[in-house]
Amino acid sequence: MPDENPLTAFNDAVLPHVDLKTAPENCLWTCRETKNLLNAYVDGELDSAGSLVVGTHVRGCASCLADGENLHGLAAAIENASLRFKVPARLNRNVRAAIRAANATWSTGPDPA
Repeated sequence: MPDENPLTAFNDAVLPHVDLKTAPENCLWTCRETKNLLNAYVDGELDSAGSLVVGTHVRGCASCLADGENLHGLAAAIENASLRFKVPARLNRNVRAAIRAANATWSTGPDPA
């Protein structure tokens, strides 16, 4: 079985089958409208109605589908542990000391002038 496109698999799992020829006009968004919501769509942040509208457009638009696939790949790369690094001990100490100093000033209030 060939590798399935993750965005297409998501669309097929989440969205009901929509025939683009008979879909209501309000479901057929433009690429501009779709691309404004594509990040939220790929991240699963849209409500059901938004997912349906964006997913319907993505199913019928090669350009938006490609953009969605690229965003999905980017999100997967960002989550990859190899992009993370260990903070140097000195930087960790300095940041923690700065936070403690800021908290101490905040809890006691500023010095009266």
